[in-house]
Parts: sequence; structure tokens; C-alpha cells
Amino acid sequence: IARFNRARLAPETSPALVDARHIVARSARATGETVVTLTTATASEAARAAGPALMKALPGAVGIVNSYDLNSANAIVGRTNVTVAGASEIEEQIDGVRYRVSAGSFFQVNVEIVNRIFGFMKAGLTKPRRIVDLYCGAGTFALFFAKHGSTVYGIEESPQAVAEAEENARLNGFESRASFHAGKVEDVVRAREARQVLKDAQIVFLDPPRKGSDEITLGAVAAAQPPNIWYLSCDPATLARDLKFLVAKGYTIGVVQPFDMFPQTGHVETLVTLYREDAAPRISVEEAFADVPDPVWPEEADAPQPQTTSEYPDFVIRQD
Repeated sequence: IARFNRARLAPETSPALVDARHIVARSARATGETVVTLTTATASEAARAAGPALMKALPGAVGIVNSYDLNSANAIVGRTNVTVAGASEIEEQIDGVRYRVSAGSFFQVNVEIVNRIFGFMKAGLTKPRRIVDLYCGAGTFALFFAKHGSTVYGIEESPQAVAEAEENARLNGFESRASFHAGKVEDVVRAREARQVLKDAQIVFLDPPRKGSDEITLGAVAAAQPPNIWYLSCDPATLARDLKFLVAKGYTIGVVQPFDMFPQTGHVETLVTLYREDAAPRISVEEAFADVPDPVWPEEADAPQPQTTSEYPDFVIRQD
């Protein structure tokens, strides 16, 4: 933000900035690359004309995008995105996995916390597994699973996100371990192929939008009876609703681990592991994240600290 505040903008960029309803700068922590998106009501000639000058003036900018055709009054990015200068994507890297992300892609903004979520889930990926990734987006978690040798079947409603997931799989050399399928999750899970994949899965991973999942999707998952479900939620209320459904279908809650994805706000990301009591014996990994010390608050700095082997609860997974 500071770099952009210090930018010296040419006078010809003013019409484009005035025309914009929203201005979004998406930056990559790993590469320092930034794509700036100007969201307007319709295609903006002012944005097209100002694109090269804006990219030259903004430090780290590799592209300027004009986004329009908003599907609601609350939308920040439109359904149509046109690159008016430079590139349309930035490249991010988390835990050794490379991601190319466009302006319209859903991608977690706090990559440090995503890295912590990855680190937490590694305890359940000590050997290759068969994983179904529902609401997979551009492959953020699917490619992490593939990196650890797992075979992943991803489902995502947005065709653009699926195309990016496939490109990111090629970028990392994971094409043989990760496949992606476009369509509404509640529709795809009822298809014959998806029903069989769910039945064969050792882990079903869900990372739904804030509204949570739905009865059709959760019912299809429960009917397939995978031994493990990992549910990552950004809304505690819909998480509680969906967990109640899964528990009623025979699942037991293992670990509930919050992550502070949006510091100094009321929002929290929560990972919950569930398993079936009738699956194989439970494996508890007691030293997941053993090398991460407990936080020490200033007023407690001189007080004796309790001895612990883990910052997190035991990680629970059942193997078949």
C-alpha cells in the first residue's frame, strides 16, 4: 500500500480512476508482482487508454485489468475482465507449490495463514491418499495434496477457475495426480463418475463459500461413507449447521482448529476433521507442529511457561 501511495500518476490516468467503482490490487508475496483491477459499470475506454501509464507509475505492477459486467450491487470484480496493459496474472508460491492467479480468481489473500493450514494438514498426508476436493477453486488445496503424492479429484462451479487449476497443475507437473471438473458441486456429486470417486475416497475435503455446503452435497458425501472428511469453513454458523448434518449421518468430530485468516476482524477460518467410528482404527499424530512454540504474551514473558509438545490438538485421520 505504501508503494502505491508514493506513486506519481500522470494526469491522463485521472479519468480512469474517476470512472472506477472499485480498484483492487492483487499482490503476490513470493514474487512481488501486482495486478491492478479497475472495476467499472461497463467496458471503460478511459481504463484502456490509461492502462500503460498506470502500469508504468505503480511500483511492482505487471498488469492493469478492466473488470465490468457486475452480477450484483455488492460485487467487487465483474464477470468480464479485459487486460488493458501487461499481464493478467501474478504468480504466488506457498509451501513450494506455484500458483498463477488472475484478477477474477478466488485465492486466499493471507498466504501466511494458508501456509499454516498446509502445515497443519501435513500430519494427515504422511502417505499418498485418494482425495476429493469440493469447491476446489483454482486448485489451492488440491495442488498441495498432489504435491504430497495424493490423487485429487476437484469439483468447481467456475469454468475459469477450473481452467486455472488445470494450468497450475501443469505448471507444477501434477497433471497425472490432479483432475478438475467444472459444474455446480451439488449437480456433479450426483453423477455416476463422482459417486464412484466419492465412494473410493479416503478423504473428502470441503472449502465452501460463506453460505456453507448444502443438503444434496453433504448427503452425497455421507452416502459414500468416506472414512475422513476435512471441512474448512470461513463462517462458524454455517459450519455448525453442516457439522450437525454430518454427525447425524454417522460422523464423529475429531479436531476443531481455528486460523486467524483476517487479523483484527471478527472473521475466522476453521478446519474440522471428521471420521467414521466404523472405519479403520484412528491414528493420532501428537506432535503435529511440535516445532512451533506456544505464543507468549508480553505480561507473561517472565512467568513459567507450561511444557507442551504441540500448538495444536491431535490430528485425527482414519485409514482404510
